[in-house]
Amino acid sequence: FSTGWRLYGLFVAARARGLSVAQARLEAVQYGVSTEFGGLGLRGTGVFSYADLEANYQGMRFYEGLCEGGRLSRGPHGWALASPFQWSEFVNPYWDEFFNPSTFSASRWQYVGARMPHYCPWTGTSWPARLAQYYGSRGDSRPSESVVFLGQGVQSRRLPDPTPYTLHRVCASHRMQRVNH
Repeated sequence: FSTGWRLYGLFVAARARGLSVAQARLEAVQYGVSTEFGGLGLRGTGVFSYADLEANYQGMRFYEGLCEGGRLSRGPHGWALASPFQWSEFVNPYWDEFFNPSTFSASRWQYVGARMPHYCPWTGTSWPARLAQYYGSRGDSRPSESVVFLGQGVQSRRLPDPTPYTLHRVCASHRMQRVNH
């Protein structure tokens, strides 16, 4: 939520400069991308997390709705919640790194990649299908503006491709290595 608050501040500043809501949100997402390349991501942890970017974006939307959506009102006793919200408005499957995988620096991948094959037996169970079915049943697996923008960045190769880091890809590679030995 702290990064969501920071993104909301950038959103407000962009709107004050005359940008549309969509342009201001995009500018905030671009800042979030810079944090994932920097100390909060690849440079600091060796992880570029698309799930974190979505959580940050939804945090920004939370503050946008809270501060501009009429959800807060000022009364004689201070600020109060004027209308309720549901966390499900903001939390979605794209926060899940199984559903929305990260990418890794080479050194971090040595550590993570060595441990992922331990989870390969799960791919032979109904768990991945049940998880996908659950996400589909929630009705919130439609990608946000942020997810769409980030996907375009991956397609154009401006952002790192998470495909090699999916459990299915790792397990397929692991099975091939075992067959070749």
